[in-house]
Amino acid sequence: MASDLEEFAAAQGKSLAELDEADILEEVQRRGWIVHKDEVQERHVELDAPRRGKVRFAIVSDTHLGSKYQQLTHWRKFYEIAREWGVDFAFHAGDAVDGTHKMHRGMEFEQFVHGFEGQGNYAIEMWPELRNKRGKLLDQHVIGGNHDGSFFNDVGANVLDKVASRRDDIHFLHAPAATFHIGGLEIYLLHPDG
Repeated sequence: MASDLEEFAAAQGKSLAELDEADILEEVQRRGWIVHKDEVQERHVELDAPRRGKVRFAIVSDTHLGSKYQQLTHWRKFYEIAREWGVDFAFHAGDAVDGTHKMHRGMEFEQFVHGFEGQGNYAIEMWPELRNKRGKLLDQHVIGGNHDGSFFNDVGANVLDKVASRRDDIHFLHAPAATFHIGGLEIYLLHPDG
């Protein structure tokens, strides 16, 4: 493979060392290889501290959008309460969608939305917005759960990437854990697997 890449570099008028990662990945994938880069296991995120000196946030987890057991009514009601309490942002601790039916035996019978595209589009449309009392859209910071990441094994893509790319208020951190730093406060968010 190295000599093939040297030939590719020469055809580009570059040395092997001058090729950037994007060029190399594109050529390797053109030749039929599948390239996978593991996600970071933990993120550190700095968030601005509110001017009033107090931090208020909402946290949800395991909403399993696409499952017949999802509780959208409760999630929406919770965000109404959070708005009244004056929260600054929200966290989602993973398993936002139900994931591929291959997660558990019989799971396909528990879902009413199937597949990567279906669950991704459903989440974009149905994921509740969080707004403050003045109507301003607030940020939702999301880590991945094992159900969210299950599509990666099937189609090589993360459904939360799709959701975050279409929703300005949803920030996917590409990790099953994150530490948030807000002034002097640290919040550790984890979606355990197993």
